[in-house]
Amino acid sequence: MMIVDLQRHDLARVSAAGSVRWARWQVETFPKVQHMVSSVEGRLQPGKDGWDALAAVFPGGSITGCPKTVAVAAIDDLEPAARGSWTGSMGFVDLGTGNAEWNILIRSVEAVEKPGTGLWTADIKAGGGITMASDPAGEVAEAKLKAAPLLRAAFGCGEAIGNVKELPCRHFEIPAVTQLVCSMLQAFWDQHASSAVSSSSWLHWTGQRLQAVARRVLFVDNLDSFSLNVVNRCTMLGAETLLVSGRADDSPGKLLESIRPTHVVLGPGPGVPEMYPLTMSFARAARVTRAVLSRAPQLPRQQLRSPQLAAPTTLLARSFSRTAWEQGDDVDLDSVAYGFMASQALFAGLELGIFDQIAAAGEKGLPAEKIWKACGVEAPRMTTLLTSLTAVKCLRRSKDGIYTLSPNTAQYMVTSSRHFYGDYLQYQIGRQFYQTMGALPDVMKSGEAPNYASWFSDPDVAKTYTSAQHNGSMATAKYLVKKKLQLGGISDMLDVGGGSGAFSYVFTGATPGLKSTVLELPEVCKTGEGIKKTMSQDVQDRVQFVELDATNPDWPVNDASYDVVLMSYISGSVPESVILPLYQNAMKALRPGGRLLVHDFMVNDSLDGPALGALWGLQHVTVNAKGLGLCPAEIIERMGKAGFDKSKCESMEMIQGMTKLIVAHK
Repeated sequence: MMIVDLQRHDLARVSAAGSVRWARWQVETFPKVQHMVSSVEGRLQPGKDGWDALAAVFPGGSITGCPKTVAVAAIDDLEPAARGSWTGSMGFVDLGTGNAEWNILIRSVEAVEKPGTGLWTADIKAGGGITMASDPAGEVAEAKLKAAPLLRAAFGCGEAIGNVKELPCRHFEIPAVTQLVCSMLQAFWDQHASSAVSSSSWLHWTGQRLQAVARRVLFVDNLDSFSLNVVNRCTMLGAETLLVSGRADDSPGKLLESIRPTHVVLGPGPGVPEMYPLTMSFARAARVTRAVLSRAPQLPRQQLRSPQLAAPTTLLARSFSRTAWEQGDDVDLDSVAYGFMASQALFAGLELGIFDQIAAAGEKGLPAEKIWKACGVEAPRMTTLLTSLTAVKCLRRSKDGIYTLSPNTAQYMVTSSRHFYGDYLQYQIGRQFYQTMGALPDVMKSGEAPNYASWFSDPDVAKTYTSAQHNGSMATAKYLVKKKLQLGGISDMLDVGGGSGAFSYVFTGATPGLKSTVLELPEVCKTGEGIKKTMSQDVQDRVQFVELDATNPDWPVNDASYDVVLMSYISGSVPESVILPLYQNAMKALRPGGRLLVHDFMVNDSLDGPALGALWGLQHVTVNAKGLGLCPAEIIERMGKAGFDKSKCESMEMIQGMTKLIVAHK
């Protein structure tokens, strides 16, 4: 049922409103497996063709799961290698009629001949859907069961992967759907098909102001795999439906004024509501006041066909107290002014190990007195901290006084989690930048602040900063290589101000034969050398550290010797007057066709956000008072002056709302 609903959603992207339907269901039996098979049909929108339909449903939901957006992201994150043709598609297109048929390629062998050897290698892959209730051993056994017939047919070694039990091949009849059910389904479709008037449609709103109509639904899309099923139902009830992204930072008031909907629907979605700023804004508006929503013209409820569309004034949504800086039309002064208290509560929780102790207790959680004892602070002030962490949603407290972790805290603030970055917050933000930001008013007045070179001359400061930064930089580097940048056949890289060497470790690990030189301050190099020892021997052999203040005009490298020069978090950490010479040095170091990669905290060229990018730029002022607040236009302008072709510079988002990557070509 879940996959059927997903396919209905996907087909709705390219189908006429109200035309998508579930047409057939049956179970098909094969020697090793049974398949539940359904047919989902839709009538293509005018101007759409088979290629559009393929793009709408690819990859198939039965080999991704739901919600597809986060399921595909999880597959990409967790699976160690690309799937290749497996779970892709093979099919044909009749160029005469436009008809097309495509499958999902699962029971298959992918064979490749090794050039010049006459030898072939073959891959056979198998898997299955998993749920929270899945048994790992059982899932492995199922995969072996599915792969065994292919191995046996191709190589005669089906049993080599383990003891696979043969299942008898038999045919059985599927009980027929009763006439009563058939008549109910037919009546259902007849009723709603007749209400889907030809003028009804759904489309993505593009910002225009619209005239009032009898029925218009504003649907806030939060990337769920069933959203368009709800949207289609709205159109079948005779409503014009417009989609806006739940991740947009528009205000509800502006949208209601421009779109003038009769109804607002907040769509479902993966993750937590705070991931969708517009959705949260509407939820707050519904909770705090109904005046904003009452701007929309109201349609008498008796005019709606059953089942009725929920009117905005009856909108039900979970409400949260947290306010993001970008949300709303005006500043939330208290959230900004008192935010430092919440951050210190978080840092204290990390320092005391509160989150790890609660995580160790599992789902049952811990009462306050056990947390006191486990963390070594047996005093009432500990409960005051626990109350604060609960108030800002880091913890949850049951009626009987048991504390558990919020989902985000469990995922990101527990040391055993693969997504942990609490060390970065605890050491670099809490112990270092938090302190330096206290001097911001004085630095703004005087223009005097320590620079990174003097700051990092202290071995303890350099070690704390570099170690805390390492895990975050490793994750960013992996994302860059996996999602944003094709490294190709490069052989030499210069990592300027490379810190722990994180980017160099990831780049060399992903590129056979690549060698990288890290230019860094002396104390940082010492920490980096220690971290390098935790890498594979192959990576260690191909990464070297060279002591240098990158602002020095003379780099100890040969001209035209590198395919890539990387500067991550350097441009915002040096005086503005040094940025151009850095890029000029990069131009000299690069071979023809080489690339300069500049990754840093940046705001948009409009200089109005995003907030975290702006605040990080402000933080740099406290240790780099003569620096430049970065945006793509400022970087590209200086790249052009250094000799790079400005017209070929590329700008892309990296860490959403915080950092960007600019790529220049020699």
